[in-house]
Amino acid sequence: MYKDSGGGLVRPEIVASPANGAMVLIGLVLNAASALISMIFLIGVHQRIDELMQSLAHLHLADFH
Repeated sequence: MYKDSGGGLVRPEIVASPANGAMVLIGLVLNAASALISMIFLIGVHQRIDELMQSLAHLHLADFH
């Protein structure tokens, strides 16, 4: 079965379907969400490391008498 594309007949597999566009959009949204979650995680890790380093900076590693 062939469909008219305005410039000739093409096979149905080649005709873009709305579902393909929706799948691309969903993929982009999921990639953006994944990137945001990764960024939030890395910010949280950075803050924890910064807190630990600040605590270590206040420790007296040598006791001077």
